[in-house]
Amino acid sequence: MLKVFSVLVAFALVMLESVKVFAANIAGSSTVSAVHAAASSHADVMSKSLFFGLSALGGGLAIGLGVIGAGVGMGSAVRGALESMGRNPAMEKKLIVWMITGMAIMESLALYALLITFILFYANPFKAIILK
Repeated sequence: MLKVFSVLVAFALVMLESVKVFAANIAGSSTVSAVHAAASSHADVMSKSLFFGLSALGGGLAIGLGVIGAGVGMGSAVRGALESMGRNPAMEKKLIVWMITGMAIMESLALYALLITFILFYANPFKAIILK
């Protein structure tokens, strides 16, 4: 939610800077440097908001695709185990142990996707470069 708010604030700042540049052009400002400074500030805010927007998109895709993959794998594992238990009920205890072990490994893949999302949101290694 904080990222959405920061993107909205960045968008509002971009719009504010755009209005300043537009107003300076209409007023016929003879100082080209003021318009140039406002335009460079506009580009700076735009690049920062684009960076954070793409980080949010990447984080959302990482967790979404990671959880979908883990969910499909877990569903397949449970289906296979239940079919095997139906055919040979004597193997139920061994099958449950191996099924839960496999599901734990699949769940760790979803947790890796969550880790990547947290890195993109909170500890992005490129944030220091962009926020100069």
